[in-house]
Amino acid sequence: MSERRYEELEVHLSDPFAISYSKTDKKTNIIVRLDEGLGAAAPSTTCNETTRTVLAAMPKLLRCVGEEIYDLAGFHQRAKLILPDNPAAKAAVDVALYDRAARRAGLPLYQFLGLPNPDGMESTISIGIDTVEGTLTRMAKFPGTRVFKIKAGYPGDVERILQIAAESGARLRVDANGGWDIDEAQNKIERLYDAGVELIEQPLAYEHRHRLGALRAASPLPIFVDEGCRTAVDVFAYADLVDGINVKIMKCGGLGPALEMVAVARALGLKIMLGCMLECAVTTTAAAHIAGMFDFLDLDSHLLLADDPYHGLVHRDGTIVLPKGPGSGVTRVEE
Repeated sequence: MSERRYEELEVHLSDPFAISYSKTDKKTNIIVRLDEGLGAAAPSTTCNETTRTVLAAMPKLLRCVGEEIYDLAGFHQRAKLILPDNPAAKAAVDVALYDRAARRAGLPLYQFLGLPNPDGMESTISIGIDTVEGTLTRMAKFPGTRVFKIKAGYPGDVERILQIAAESGARLRVDANGGWDIDEAQNKIERLYDAGVELIEQPLAYEHRHRLGALRAASPLPIFVDEGCRTAVDVFAYADLVDGINVKIMKCGGLGPALEMVAVARALGLKIMLGCMLECAVTTTAAAHIAGMFDFLDLDSHLLLADDPYHGLVHRDGTIVLPKGPGSGVTRVEE
């Protein structure tokens, strides 16, 4: 019988992270180890998950792990029968399975999957809601970064973003996290376009998704959706409403389901962003191994943590660089 264990890991952010509907200064990840394979869950209430639900699901999910090392799809087939949801919990096991298989094969995970090496791809750094001065201070912590994702969805957000654009000189993308109504979105997108913003993510709340088509038709900027687009089936629903989707392994259930979303999005002509929750380096690094299939990257959450005990993906002059070695290449700092 293989080693199968999990434990809680509380990590703290270097700065509080605020979006339109929440603010936090710490996050609990659940670390999963399957022999030498390593995975992690970063549950989010937007996906109806908490630390408690992940811990409750984990014994059931681990029983779905077969003894065949390379039976990666089999886990999801078995898990779906007993737990139809729980994507972050499934992602933790999925990532550990892929990591173990690639390590056993002696290959970097991207090579094991037959995917291109993503080293050198550009990634944004996300900056939570803050004052202009606070935002500029946070941006200065990442010298060499070429493009930032700035959070919006609050009164006066455009005015702040316009000032940030002028004072920083950086390329910007904007994520409203569903914080605008459609009239507000139309007005603000026009102004952000004039300031050189590159794209808009989740301008409307999930319950107003039916208005996205009209917004997209009038928008001079590409519209991406995040909240509410969790599975390959969801991608079909947004095909005529937006220009692109944000795929996160914590939303869809792991690397396998993420690649299914990519396949559907490509078939439908959608652009694809690879994002993350407030995850430690275990899963941002694993996700980076499939980054070569994406148009845009936002793999940065581990860089926002003050005490991540894992070492993996690094950013160098605004681009990602994978760790060396088989599997994901992630190691614990003291190892």
